[in-house]
Amino acid sequence: DCMQTFYSDSYPTSSDITIEGNRCENAAAQCLIAEGPALPGEGVNGPGQSIGWTFYNNYCNVGAVQAVQLKDIKNATIVGNHFEGSNNKAIALADAYTGAHVGGNKVSSGIGKLITFDDGDESPGYVGPKPD
Repeated sequence: DCMQTFYSDSYPTSSDITIEGNRCENAAAQCLIAEGPALPGEGVNGPGQSIGWTFYNNYCNVGAVQAVQLKDIKNATIVGNHFEGSNNKAIALADAYTGAHVGGNKVSSGIGKLITFDDGDESPGYVGPKPD
């Protein structure tokens, strides 16, 4: 992965984060993977919440199923990024991710979808293009 945060069983996870102007090329996995404190499918239930992320004006050309994966992150803004490559999707939201604002991203023709909700609980507060 080019950038990654991890959950913690005992410490609050990252909040109020801005990731801007990065260039991720030829990474074997994701451009960004971020994990909040509660990942039920993985048996994780840490303290606090991860909230207020901005992922802006980044270039992602990576080799994973998705370029960006956010798990249990609340109220993130994903705008103005350029996604290249052959990922199945540019953005994947999972594990009760809520409040996403997605817009103005460029997606190359080799990427099948702009955004997916991976477990069906991500739609509350979503603003952006219709998920695939």
